[in-house]
Amino acid sequence: MADPPTAADLESAREAFHDGRELRQKGDLRGALERFKTAHAYGQTPVTALELGRTHMQLGELVEAREVFLSVARLKVMPDETEKSAAARTEAAELAEQLRARIATIVVKLSGVRSDAVAQITIDAASVPVVSLGTTRRTNPGTHLIVARADGREETRNVEVKEGETSEVAIAFGTNSPASTAITTEPQSTKAGSRRINPVTWIGLGVGAAGIAFGGVTGIIALGKASDVKTACSGTSCPPSAEHTVDSGRSAATLSTVGFAVGAAGLATAAVGFFLLSKPTSATGKGPRVVPVFAGNGFAVDGVF
Repeated sequence: MADPPTAADLESAREAFHDGRELRQKGDLRGALERFKTAHAYGQTPVTALELGRTHMQLGELVEAREVFLSVARLKVMPDETEKSAAARTEAAELAEQLRARIATIVVKLSGVRSDAVAQITIDAASVPVVSLGTTRRTNPGTHLIVARADGREETRNVEVKEGETSEVAIAFGTNSPASTAITTEPQSTKAGSRRINPVTWIGLGVGAAGIAFGGVTGIIALGKASDVKTACSGTSCPPSAEHTVDSGRSAATLSTVGFAVGAAGLATAAVGFFLLSKPTSATGKGPRVVPVFAGNGFAVDGVF
């Protein structure tokens, strides 16, 4: 049985109680809450409990408020208890009953968990009991963070509940489950037959692409020059003014041929680098995988990076 409060205890309780009321009137609910907690710790009276619970209510902490109100019924009725204390007991019981319907509820249900696995659930960093792969938690209205762990994986959810609302949260631990975060990860596998690309392949691709591009541009120029020559000349006879056009066309045609030849050589080099110099990787190997693809009149690469 606890010792009755001393005179110093009662004086400290009165001072803290007075401070709490003043702070609450000024709008400092957090400060008031701390002072009312102090007053109730010293006094342990229905009046201090009632004001502490009211402040919890104003802060939206309905669960804490209801627990304080319910605790009043457990306080021993003193022989010298005042009418004010008796009225506080009645009001605390009424408020506790009113809050019961206002408190929110979160129901968490897990699925996809192996039968031999141990599941864990925390709500706002507090561990909660898991029964039959689920839990039910009475809580304050607002936003709450749910973390579930099982089979070496972790799932997080944010859920917002209103006063008196029941929110069900289903968490699946399947491989395609959204918002899942693996605690332990395995190396990502690639398909068998991929290769570690030799640098010669990249050099060949670069030279081949540049050669084909150059050959294409100069070929277009040569065709344009040929059209101009055809207009200016009659058969194989050309006036002196067209000689420069003829020479330019021939030069462009020659450069185009050289460009395409260089491009072909580059692609051949890339093929040698890929098929002969690049090393195959295993089914679980990492790294880029590139496959040359000839499509229509162009050249492309396809792969995984």
